[in-house]
Order: sequence, then C-alpha cells, then structure tokens
Amino acid sequence: MTVLNHCVEAGPQLGLLVSSKNIDDEKSVDVAFNLGAGYNFTDNFSVGIRYTIGLSSVYDYNDYNNGYYYNDRYTNNVLALTAAYKF
Repeated sequence: MTVLNHCVEAGPQLGLLVSSKNIDDEKSVDVAFNLGAGYNFTDNFSVGIRYTIGLSSVYDYNDYNNGYYYNDRYTNNVLALTAAYKF
C-alpha cells in the first residue's frame, strides 16, 4: 500500500456563531478561506499547518463620533498547527 507523504489543501470555510456573552452586534455567520499543507511521516504519524483568512467582518460595528464615521472591519484569522497519530 502506497501512502501519500504530503498534501496541500485550500478551500472555503463557513462558521456559525453558537453562543456569545457579549451584547455587541456580532454576526451569526463567518466566511473564511483556508490554505494548508501536511506531511505523513509514517502510516500512523502526520503533521500539518493551516492558515484561515477571514473574509467577512464578525461585527456589525458602525459608529459616528465627533464628526467622524468609523466602520472597522474585524475578521477571524487563525494559524493552526496539528499533529496526529492514527491507532
């Protein structure tokens, strides 16, 4: 049996807000794009890295203060490192 020693991955991600303790204007859906790579050292052990690029703002935050309009864009950006062992 031949094992693929490396892989590259890319694709969309959709996140749903399950709960929040804030009363701010959080959006319930988060859209992102993932880029990643992985390597299988053996049939049982592998490592990976993935970066998630947030495409949508997670807050509906608009403010008008002292004559200036602020429309800040807050996104989720995540770097994930993984190690896996298969039994």
